[in-house]
Amino acid sequence: MSVWSPDGQLVRAFYGPSEYGGGGQLDSQEANRFFYRGMEFALDREHGTDHLTTVFSRPQEDDADGSSESHTNGLPEYPLYAGGHRYFTNCFNSNPTTGTPFAMLWIEEKGVGPGGWQPLGGRQTGPS
Repeated sequence: MSVWSPDGQLVRAFYGPSEYGGGGQLDSQEANRFFYRGMEFALDREHGTDHLTTVFSRPQEDDADGSSESHTNGLPEYPLYAGGHRYFTNCFNSNPTTGTPFAMLWIEEKGVGPGGWQPLGGRQTGPS
């Protein structure tokens, strides 16, 4: 739920409870950055608050981008760093006792908006 001013400015956002058993990942490179279900939050530890900074992944209803949670066991959430790039995986988002049978890896590219991610090696969804 969110509260908006008459001129269209976000006043306050309220986020629901976490998924069953909790969830989300702290960034290993920046302790005040938290990722949860395709969203990035900035943490203010001094005041015990947080705010949404980025929505970097939204699953498509038709699964055209390979993001359907029913097929990939979750949204990109766990950050990895290599070669000057930030990657995300969903390999730790599912069943805690059996693990995920199918993990995905995404690369973050600057300038790509929400829903613009493609899994590495993913299928093409349009003309080449």
